[in-house]
Amino acid sequence: MMNCISNFLEVMDHEFPNNMETTVPYTGYKVDGNGIKKHCLLNTLKSVDYYSLHPKHGFLYVEFSDLIRQDEEIKNKAERISNSNLSSHDKRNLKKECFKIINKELVLKYKDSFLIKQIMVNKLNNIPAFFEGESMYVIVVAPIEKDLSQDKKIEIIKFIDTLKDKISASLPKDLFTQVKVITLDRFIA
Repeated sequence: MMNCISNFLEVMDHEFPNNMETTVPYTGYKVDGNGIKKHCLLNTLKSVDYYSLHPKHGFLYVEFSDLIRQDEEIKNKAERISNSNLSSHDKRNLKKECFKIINKELVLKYKDSFLIKQIMVNKLNNIPAFFEGESMYVIVVAPIEKDLSQDKKIEIIKFIDTLKDKISASLPKDLFTQVKVITLDRFIA
């Protein structure tokens, strides 16, 4: 017996520990955790957090990710590599790989979520028609802290823009219409 997809519809949870007072006023179909991915026995795949319908942008793949914190951790790791006694060649290669991690993970989450969406039609019923429409990949990051220096804020904004461009360039154009990386406060506005 197939389950109804509405069993996975819930108010979105951003899971940013420093922003628990902020709630997301939108619903989405839970894919990760105890969501559609698990129901379809596709736990080995990566996935976005939610599939959702936006009144203006249509079908959304929504991923909540603390990329700013992750980027800081990678920069610290790269700094430790720079300060190590490895050869210059090894240092350069290791740092390059560190900086590719976020992009690779987010691209894989989208591609696997696209595959899950294709497979779930045989495992769930009552799938809304908007699942077949144009799609957008929305990566929601924690808000930029207000007390940061202007230089640090600019650095974060550049990181977000560069990441969006890299993800867009890494995905086949037939799979989506647009990639957006936005802060939580802008996503819920």
